[in-house]
Parts: sequence; structure tokens; C-alpha cells
Amino acid sequence: MTAEALKKQGMTEDKRQTLTLPKGKALLVMGNEQENGQKFRKWMFLGQLPEGVALASVRVPESALKTYSDEVIRTSLATLAVRASVPVEEQIALMPFKLNDLSGLRPIRALGGTTVVLTDGTSDTPTPAEQPVFVVMIGQGGPEQAADRANFARNLFTGLGELKDIHIVSGDMLRLGGGSIATHELQAEGKEAFTDAPMKLVQWVRFNPGVFIRMVGLARADQWSAVFPRFRAVRDGVGPRD
Repeated sequence: MTAEALKKQGMTEDKRQTLTLPKGKALLVMGNEQENGQKFRKWMFLGQLPEGVALASVRVPESALKTYSDEVIRTSLATLAVRASVPVEEQIALMPFKLNDLSGLRPIRALGGTTVVLTDGTSDTPTPAEQPVFVVMIGQGGPEQAADRANFARNLFTGLGELKDIHIVSGDMLRLGGGSIATHELQAEGKEAFTDAPMKLVQWVRFNPGVFIRMVGLARADQWSAVFPRFRAVRDGVGPRD
């Protein structure tokens, strides 16, 4: 945040101020930068809060400065505060994928901007033997060649610590979305690790250029016939973020 460091990043500083936040203090640096012949006004903000440090950068084209002046940006940044918790629905809205059909399942957790956990029941911390659980997660990479995808999906299938005595019942490549979405399906049976309750599970791995989406559903064997169609509905409703 020194003038010299910011200049190396392309920003020429013309002013800096110390701000008082609702629960802390901050440094605001104002200046200008130019990119591809276009001029921008830029603000660098470093806030110190009881919960930690926050860094924000704002850049506005020179043509928009009548609307987004120094005063407007400063007033906005000075309101920074940390919430004790963020609603799970709000966290899901930031995921790089959408859940268009929850099929009656309830989101209970969002992890790391990549994973959403759903369940069917009242507990927010369920085990699969208590109530069905469905997890959707996105990852970078994945094989481009169709011949490598089945092995990739089987490797992902390992490490399900909630279950034991797992054996795979079926594994096939599916063509969903009118044949345009390559998806690998694995179905398996096993036992819940702590109660020995008979369990069934399914894993779908959907392959897209540069990314893959993994979906895992778990439920007791006696619930499977009722919950499996709902798992499929959630799977079919997973789509790209606009």
C-alpha cells in the first residue's frame, strides 16, 4: 500500500486518508491508472477489524466519476462490517453453479465457494443414516478424453469416511441434456460406519471443459426408492451461473 508499491501495479496515488469504521479503522488510498488508453479512478482500501483484515479495490472509468466520486466510494467503504454469519442461501448465490431444482431437499451448508450440502430432514448436522444427504461440488480440471473419465470418477469415489464395506453395483457413462452433457454414474451399497445401517449411494461426475461437477447422494437402503428420483431431479437442475 505504499505509493511506490502501488505505482508498480500501475496506480498513481494522489491522496490517502485514515477512516473510522463501525468496528475498526482503515486506510484508503486514491489515485488514477490507465489501461489500453482508457483512464480510471482507483481506490485501494485496507481495513483492520476485530475479526481480521479486509482488502478492497474499486476502479471506475473516468466517464463515470460524476456518479462514483471520491466521496461516494469513501462513504460506502467506511460502512464495512463483518457479520457473525452469512445465510446459506446467500452463500449458494455466490457459487459458480446454480441449483434450479432442490426437489424438496434443504440446503444446510456451503463450503469454500465450491460445495453445497443438501438434506431431507430437520437436523442441520445429519449423518446419512439419520436422513438423506446430497452434496454438489465443483472442481478444476478433469480429463478431456472420454476414455479417461470412468477411471477419474472411480478415483473420486474413494474416501467416503461415513460408510464401510462399500461395493460398486453399477458404473456407466450417461448422456444427459439431450446427449450433450457427459456424466459418469456410479451406484454402490455399503453400511453406515457407526451403526452398520444398510446404505445406498450414487455418484455423478459431470464433465465440462476445464471443470467437473461431482454430485454424491447417500441414504438408508429403506429410503432409497423414494429419495433416488429426487436426487436425479437435483442433478438435472444443476446448471451454469449466468
